[in-house]
Amino acid sequence: MAIALCAACHKEPVPVPEVETAEDILLAVEHEYKVESVKEERDLYVITFDAPTPVKVKKEHPSGIEKVELKKSDVTSFEEKPKSVDIVFKDGKSVSLAFCAWLSATFNTDYISFDDGQTSDGVFFEIEESNPESFTVNVIGCEEYADFQVELNKSGRGGCITFTPKSAGYFTVEATIEVSNGRRSVYATVSLIRENFKFADGTVEKSFSFLEYERYFEVGMENADKSVAVMVPPECASWLQATVSTVNLNGEDKTTVCFLLSENPGNEARSATVTVSREGGHRELHVNVSQIGAQMEGSFKKGLLAFYEALNGVQWNCNGNWGSDAPLFEWYGIKSCSVSTKALFGDDGFAYFGTDDRWILDLSANNMRGTVPEEFWKVCHCFSSIRISGEYLPTSTFPDYVWNENLSALDLSMSFMKVSLSSAIARAVNLESLLLQACTIEGGLPSELSTLSHLRELNCRECSLTGELPKNIGNLQSLEICYFDHNMDLGGVLPSSFYNLANLRSFDIGSTQIGGKLSPDIARLSRLEDFNISGCEFEGTIPEEFGQLEKIVSYDFQGNYFTAIPQFVRYIGFNSKEFRQWVGSAGFPLGVPYYQRDRKTGRPKDYIVVVPDVSQWPEILVDGQPLKRPGYYVDYDKCNLFKMPIWANIKYGISNWNTYRDGEAKFPEYPYADDLQYPADEYYYNGKDWRHPKLEHPAREYWFNGTDWVHDPSCPWDREYIDSGDSE
Repeated sequence: MAIALCAACHKEPVPVPEVETAEDILLAVEHEYKVESVKEERDLYVITFDAPTPVKVKKEHPSGIEKVELKKSDVTSFEEKPKSVDIVFKDGKSVSLAFCAWLSATFNTDYISFDDGQTSDGVFFEIEESNPESFTVNVIGCEEYADFQVELNKSGRGGCITFTPKSAGYFTVEATIEVSNGRRSVYATVSLIRENFKFADGTVEKSFSFLEYERYFEVGMENADKSVAVMVPPECASWLQATVSTVNLNGEDKTTVCFLLSENPGNEARSATVTVSREGGHRELHVNVSQIGAQMEGSFKKGLLAFYEALNGVQWNCNGNWGSDAPLFEWYGIKSCSVSTKALFGDDGFAYFGTDDRWILDLSANNMRGTVPEEFWKVCHCFSSIRISGEYLPTSTFPDYVWNENLSALDLSMSFMKVSLSSAIARAVNLESLLLQACTIEGGLPSELSTLSHLRELNCRECSLTGELPKNIGNLQSLEICYFDHNMDLGGVLPSSFYNLANLRSFDIGSTQIGGKLSPDIARLSRLEDFNISGCEFEGTIPEEFGQLEKIVSYDFQGNYFTAIPQFVRYIGFNSKEFRQWVGSAGFPLGVPYYQRDRKTGRPKDYIVVVPDVSQWPEILVDGQPLKRPGYYVDYDKCNLFKMPIWANIKYGISNWNTYRDGEAKFPEYPYADDLQYPADEYYYNGKDWRHPKLEHPAREYWFNGTDWVHDPSCPWDREYIDSGDSE
């Protein structure tokens, strides 16, 4: 081992220990001397000592040792600690040398962040050193951005360095804290950061819980920042991918973190916490993601399969891909409101887009039979639009908990379901269309219905409603179409708020017990096109202000207790190009409305004239003045457009039989059978009856008794009532 020694003279006589070898010198140093400083050079460690006594070696060095130089090639390890230097040599020897002016400092943090409106923050420190009265603390490198102040605690062995930014701008700067006792100094680096590093909504953590299907979504950052990095836990990388994207939208850069989840086909949930950070920065944001398994209770796919099985899906008219491994948006009648390419991740294909569930279900007129299961209703929060109309499902009940903020359209018309209209409907704050015709609604309409500010279309025809219309119905400022007709037990009067429905275009409460008097405020309904209050309990007069509605196309006041016809009806009539005639009774007569009736004898016959041909326009006088549009009825034989029965329209979409009627032929308007015996396109019209090649008798003579089709020439279909127009 090579050790270089430098000697200095000491005049005082002192005991001089004699040492012969380098090992002896180091041992003497360990026992007698303390290290003043250590300097590391390219090939040497140079150690300077504070020597209380000299050391005499072979070569004369009477004043003792001032400096020892150790070759790095002779040293196995060299560690400088706060209070000592530890050296281990290649021959196994070791030595620990104490500092004569040791110093150490600990700090509670290595960065200061000035986020969230803070103007100052601090670094707490503790000091250990051999001369506690002589240390100083200084900060270097932050002069341009922040001021600092050092405050010691009562013990004098620690304190706090407080920083105050000099401006409101964003910055990141590295500052150096120096602690010195005059002979020794220690240093620490602290990052001063004033940045706006958050998500677009101002939060620093987000959590998402998803169903099992594949999904792509994005989380926006508050500011554009190309230094953002994202890290997915390695154990989750097989099902979760994340990347950062910066795009320019309308001249402004936007930074988003993009996520892609694969489908979870199993029966266990999975979760991950993704870390979003700024490269080189100290702030971290977190996105917590969890996903349910496809085989778990409450999964979307499991709910759909339960629906398919409970409603005899194998017999549906269309059931393409149901129960298969195809993506859910490829199953018949199911659509995703938004899909997105996965090109950002280098893949082709599509994934469900967004953090919200926006599916559409349309399975109308699909030959369903059975009861909608609970498992399906529980996943209906995924649908923004549900359409199950034209099906015979009377044993099914639409439960309260399906009303949710995700729902924008619900169509159960002609499904004959039981629907609960309760205060829970207020949860459907985004509902725009509610179609419940021919469903069963027990009780009345809840007042909470008036809170649905986005509702545009409301159809509750033939729903067995009772009670009255909500008093605050006028709060439905978006309402355009509103039907409550044929609810025989729905009564009361039109609420005064009704005249606030400025966007109303079509309104029908015919065949109800709603009455009272029409207000002149009806002139405020400036967009009204269709207005039907026939068969109600209105009294008084029709206000002249109704004639101010310039967009009106059709109206029906017949069957009320009005005492007079207003002047605008007598002399103006309709100027619309789309004037509509009304069916005044059973069958297919055409007629304009009659405006008053007598409680005992019905309508006055002076207002209705029977004519043999639609081409004849009789003149009708009211109080000596001619009506511009007379009333008339025509014979059946003059009609060449015969409407298809309701049940055929529902199942097959056939709205009419386009053929001339035979004068003797009688066809049912409301048949008692559930269905046609054979497909509709196999029937033909022979000029008198509808026939089928496999049927011996006309189709109208068959009816379904619940088990078999039965022939009965006196089938109750064979009935018809033609109103002659006579009032007596």
